[in-house]
Amino acid sequence: MSVVTDPEALALVMDARVQALMADPTDLPMSTIPVIIHRERHPTASDGDTVRIRETVATTVADGSGAEMPGFPETDVALALNARTREYLAETEDGRTGALSFPLNVDAEETYSLYVSAATQPLPAEFVRSEVRSGLDVMVFEISVKDRLVGTHSELGAPMVVDSQITVWVEPRTGRVVDTGDTATTLGLYNPATGKIPVFVSKLKLTDDSVAGQIVAAKDDRAQLALNGTYLPFGSVGLGVLLLATGVGLWRGLFGGWPETAKETR
Repeated sequence: MSVVTDPEALALVMDARVQALMADPTDLPMSTIPVIIHRERHPTASDGDTVRIRETVATTVADGSGAEMPGFPETDVALALNARTREYLAETEDGRTGALSFPLNVDAEETYSLYVSAATQPLPAEFVRSEVRSGLDVMVFEISVKDRLVGTHSELGAPMVVDSQITVWVEPRTGRVVDTGDTATTLGLYNPATGKIPVFVSKLKLTDDSVAGQIVAAKDDRAQLALNGTYLPFGSVGLGVLLLATGVGLWRGLFGGWPETAKETR
């Protein structure tokens, strides 16, 4: 107990898994866990330019058991969007801001503010190039941020920052996202003395089936626009920007607790 109460020993932390004191929190091991994230969005109502969507997300361990990933309970959230801009409205249950997706007629000269769950805030997406995916012309946007403040650790009270590198493929006429790739999103605990300590790292990609389904849906959306002129049926708006993703997460336990931001990461 004398070590624990020594003011000069305050830098020591406890690894709750082995009940061992560690002088350097960066020495805490990180656990790598393959996961499957299933996200569905179903429009439920339309009123003028407002579209209401039900979003469910389930995160399971990718070991064949179908077990829920600890710390990532299934969510069911009511979203409210502007049908034309795809921006979140104030009625959205979890207070998201920015946009779920791109608007109709995506402009390469524009920077779009897309909500990213890991950052719990919208991040800027900028055009980088054009491509052809399965016969569909798409625009490629990238989200690239470093040391973006996202809040504080729920137990330590220290600032949390996020680094993120996300690529998004979007059909420009309809604004439908057909593919996304999160090559590296890292949540870190910032300590002036030790620097940034990563507590959560994710790498995610859509399954091939999800990408193929989104490309088919984008082609159908384009056909609907050709018929309707300036709008899509409300059922097409916001469906499954991320339908099914696979990836890995690396977690580092600090004082046995999770950062509040990491609990919301999807």
